[in-house]
Amino acid sequence: LADVKGIAAAEIERIVAGQPYDSLSDFWGRGRVAEPVVERLILAGRRFAEAEGLPLRVLHVMDEGKQAGFDPAAQEVLNHLYALSRDAHAEMTILRAQDVRQTIADYARKNGAVCVFVGSDKQGEWAMAEDLRELLDDRITVMKA
Repeated sequence: LADVKGIAAAEIERIVAGQPYDSLSDFWGRGRVAEPVVERLILAGRRFAEAEGLPLRVLHVMDEGKQAGFDPAAQEVLNHLYALSRDAHAEMTILRAQDVRQTIADYARKNGAVCVFVGSDKQGEWAMAEDLRELLDDRITVMKA
């Protein structure tokens, strides 16, 4: 986060203190990140992808078991992040699945991913990362972020 130009110390503190986040709308709401910061985060990802000669893809998988009904706030956040991703020449994909881990692994394989970044769960555990390491072969690196 320190590499993101213009991000305030208070924003970094809120983002770190609020981890982990359940969804993009949760991140946006609790992290109270300014719109320009979110844009710069996506652009930082773009710079990394370009430096490595890789496409930038943003994937959000919604757990069908946890998503109940239409959430206008979540839809607004997703629409805005989609627009930011598009402006950064990134592909943003939103999927619904009962098995989030398998869906991420399938998406990574299908799209030729070389690296998948995964956050911790609400308890600060890394079960998702460990599960993905088991589901993916050694050609795809799973990074804890």
